[in-house]
Amino acid sequence: MKILLWLLLAAQPVCAQWTDDFNDGDLSNGPVWTQNHGSFIINAQGALQSASQNANQTFFITTPSSQSIGEWRFTVRLNLATSGANYADVFLMAADAQLSNTSTTGFFVRIGGTEDAISLFRKDTGSVVRIIQGTNGSVQTNVTYEISVIRTNDFRWLLMYKVQNTLGEVSDWVLDARYQSSAYFGFSVTQSSTSFFEKHFFDDVYVGNITPDVTPPKLEKVLAVDSVHLSVEFDEPVVLSGYLPSLFYVDNGVGFPQQVNCVGNKCILQFASSFPERVALPLTVHEVKDLWGNIATNLSDTFYFSSPQWGDIVIHEIFADPDPPQQMPSEEWVEILNRSAFPIQLAGWKMCKAATCSGSFPDYTLMPDSLLIIGSSNAVAAMDSFGSTLIIPSFPSLNNSGDILWLQSNQEKLIYTVAYSDEWYGNPIKRVGGWSLEMIDVHQPCVGEGNWIACNDTKGATPGRRNSVEGIISDNQPLHLKRGYAIDSFQIRLFFSKPLKTDQLQLINIRFQEISMMVDSIIIEDPTHQTILFTLQTPLQPGVIYQLICEGIQDCSGNMLQPTTLSVALAEEPLPGDVIVNEILFNPLPSGTDFVELYNKSDKVIDLKMLHIANRLTDGTTGNISIIHLDGFAFFPGTFVVVSNNQKIVQREYHTQNHEGFIDMNNLPAYNDDKGTVILLNRSGEEVDVVSYSDDWHFPLLSNTEGVSLERIRYDGLSNQKDQWHSASRNVGYATPGYENSQRKTNLHGSGAQFSYSSEIVSPNNDGHEDYLVIDYRFPQVGYMSNVIIFDINGRSVRILHRNILNGTTGTWRWDGLGERQQQLPSGRYIVLIEVFDTTGAYEKIKKVITVTNK
Repeated sequence: MKILLWLLLAAQPVCAQWTDDFNDGDLSNGPVWTQNHGSFIINAQGALQSASQNANQTFFITTPSSQSIGEWRFTVRLNLATSGANYADVFLMAADAQLSNTSTTGFFVRIGGTEDAISLFRKDTGSVVRIIQGTNGSVQTNVTYEISVIRTNDFRWLLMYKVQNTLGEVSDWVLDARYQSSAYFGFSVTQSSTSFFEKHFFDDVYVGNITPDVTPPKLEKVLAVDSVHLSVEFDEPVVLSGYLPSLFYVDNGVGFPQQVNCVGNKCILQFASSFPERVALPLTVHEVKDLWGNIATNLSDTFYFSSPQWGDIVIHEIFADPDPPQQMPSEEWVEILNRSAFPIQLAGWKMCKAATCSGSFPDYTLMPDSLLIIGSSNAVAAMDSFGSTLIIPSFPSLNNSGDILWLQSNQEKLIYTVAYSDEWYGNPIKRVGGWSLEMIDVHQPCVGEGNWIACNDTKGATPGRRNSVEGIISDNQPLHLKRGYAIDSFQIRLFFSKPLKTDQLQLINIRFQEISMMVDSIIIEDPTHQTILFTLQTPLQPGVIYQLICEGIQDCSGNMLQPTTLSVALAEEPLPGDVIVNEILFNPLPSGTDFVELYNKSDKVIDLKMLHIANRLTDGTTGNISIIHLDGFAFFPGTFVVVSNNQKIVQREYHTQNHEGFIDMNNLPAYNDDKGTVILLNRSGEEVDVVSYSDDWHFPLLSNTEGVSLERIRYDGLSNQKDQWHSASRNVGYATPGYENSQRKTNLHGSGAQFSYSSEIVSPNNDGHEDYLVIDYRFPQVGYMSNVIIFDINGRSVRILHRNILNGTTGTWRWDGLGERQQQLPSGRYIVLIEVFDTTGAYEKIKKVITVTNK
C-alpha cells in the first residue's frame, strides 16, 4: 500500500473550504443550512441536534459544498441504540439537496444501521453500495465519534474515527472514482418511534484540504493477543515496505515473527513459538512510516504475556440497587480490579449471570493494580467522571436481592465469581438501595460472605477509588462437603461449602468405601467452583446406599477438607406415606418466614425433584404446585428436610441443626395464619401426605402463637388429625427446624395390653416435658366404640375427650391437661375413664389416675 505524498497534498479542484462548529447558533449564515419544518436545531451546548417529532421518518439538513477531493471531519453522538430503522447518514458528496430522493447520487458515511457500524457508502440512482465496511457492533449509545474521511486525487478513500482522542478504527484504502463532483453536504436521520426523538447530535464540521502531518508514527499499544500473536498499534495509519517480518523483533528468545498482517494503524504479528509467561518481552520496530511519508526508526516498547488465572481480576464493587440515590447517578454498574502484576487484555471477555452473558468486552488493557468501571452505555456515560470506564454490550441487569456474577476470559475460562446477596450489606437502611457493596480484602478473593459489606462513603459508592471498607480478613473457615446427588447410575454431583482449588483436584481424591467403584473423570461445572461432577466406570445399583470418601481436597484459600464419608444412592419417587409433613410454621414472626419440615419415614432414598408441595385453594382444589428441588436432592431415610422461602431467616430465628437439609424455594405455596392445607404430591399426582391444620391446634394456653410451629408428635398415625399435633416447646424456642421435634412421643406397645399411657403426669406448660398425655389403644377387632372422660378426684367431669367414637383396631388419644373450656386445671390427681362397648351390648370400663401439675 503506497501513497505518494504529492497525491495527498495536490491542489484540489475548485471548492470552497469551510467549517462550522455551530457555536454562533445560526443556521442561516456562514454556511447556510436548508431543512424542512424545523427538523434540526442548534442546542444550548452549541451542537446541531435533531428535533423532528415524527415517527417512521427520514429527515435531513444540507448546505452547498463542491468538495470531491480532500478531507471531511465531523463528530457524531447518537444517544440511542442504532438498528436497521434508526441510524444517521452524513453525506460528504451529494448531487442534490434532496438527500432521500432516489435520483440523488453521492457518497455518505452511515453511523449505525443493522450492523451498528461506521461505514462508507456510495449512493447510486435507485441503489446503495457499501465501499468501506466498518466493524459490526462498534457504534455504542451516547458515545462521541470523531470521524475523518480522506479522498485523494486518484480517488482512493480512507475512513477512520477516534473515541475520546483515541484512534478507534482505520480502514484500508479503497478505490472508487464513480462520482467526481459534488453540490451539497448534509446530515440525514432515520428514526422509527418517539423513543428516538431529539437524540442525534452533530458538531465540528471541517470540509477542506487534507491536513498534512509532519510527525513520525509512534507506538501506541503493544499487546499479546494469545501465546503466539502480538498486536502492535501505532498512533496513526502506517505504511510498511519490504519483508515485513524483518521489521519486528522480540527479545528474550522470541525472535522475528513468521507472519505480519497490517491494516490501518494496527499490525498482527504471528510467532513460531509461544511467548514465555509473565516476563518482560522487549519489542523493537526497525522502520515504519505514515501516510505522509514521515519515517520512524527503532521504536521500542515492552509487553507481557500472561494467560489470566482465577482471581487475577476480581469484581471489586457492585452497585446493583441505585435507588433511592445518595450522591451517585441512578445507574447499575460493577467495578473490577486487576490484582495481578501484569497488564491483562479484556477484549472478548464477558460478564455473566445465571444463563445470560454480556456481549464481548471491547479492546481494553487493564493495567496492574488498576480499577475499571463497567456497565451499559448509559451507566458508563453517567460514571465517566469518576474513573476509567468501559461500555459492555448487553450488560446484564443486576438483581437487587442478589445474583451470581462471574467474569470469563475470551477463552471462556472462569476468572472470578461472586454470589452476592442483599444480606451482605449488614445494614437495613443501606439494604434498601443507593449504596454499593464493596470487597473488604482483595487478597482474599475466595471469600464471599464475610468479605463484602455496604460502602461507608457518604456518596454511597467509591467508583474509581479504593473501597471505603478496605481492610484485612482471614479465611480460616473449614471446607465442608455438604451433600451428594446421583444424577443417574454413572454420574454423581458433590456440593461443597466453599470454592475449590481446582488445579489439585485428582481422581484419587474421591473413592468408595469397601467396594471397587472406579472414578472415570472429575470436572468443576459450577461458576462458583463449589460443585464437582464425577463419572463412574461402573454403574450404581438401585436400592443400594454407597459410602463415598473424599479427602485431600482444598478450597481456593488452601484450607484442606478433612476426610469425609458421605452417603450416595440412586434416589426414587416417593409413594403415599413415604414422606410426611413433620412440622409447620404457618404464622411466623414479622421478621420471619413460613417453613415446612418433612421427614422420610420410608427405607428408600427419595428424590425431591419427584416430590411436589402444594396448598388447598378456596374452591377445594389443589393449587400452587411446586417442585421442592428442581435439580434433584437425595432425601435419605430417617432424615429431615426444611423448605422455606429463605433458609437464612429460619436459621436466624431458631436454633437449627443439619444446615445441609434446608432448601430455599422461590415459589413455596402460601400457608395462611389461621388455617390451611399442606399437600405433598409425587410425580404421578398421588397425595403422599396431607395436613389440614388450624390455629386452634395450638396449645390453648399460649397467649400468642406467632412464631410458634406445630409439631407432629408421632411418625405413625394419620397426619390430618388434631391429636397428632402440638405446639413446639418454649424450651427449644418454639420450633425445631431440621431436627427431632420437641413434642415427639415414641409409640407404646405394652405386651397384650389394650391401653398404654405415655406418662402418669401431665404438665401443661409447653416446656416440652410431659406437656400432654398420649393414650395408645389396641382392640382385637374392629367395631368397638368408646367414651373418654376426665374426672377430678371428687368425681366431677372436667373434660370430655371423646363421646361415642368408633375406633379402629389401633390408634391414639391425646389430652392436653386442660379443662372443658380450655382452662388451666388445678394441680392434683385426675381420673381418666375409658368406656368401651360394641353393638352386641358388651361393655368395659377402665380407669387410670393421672396427676396434673402446673409447675
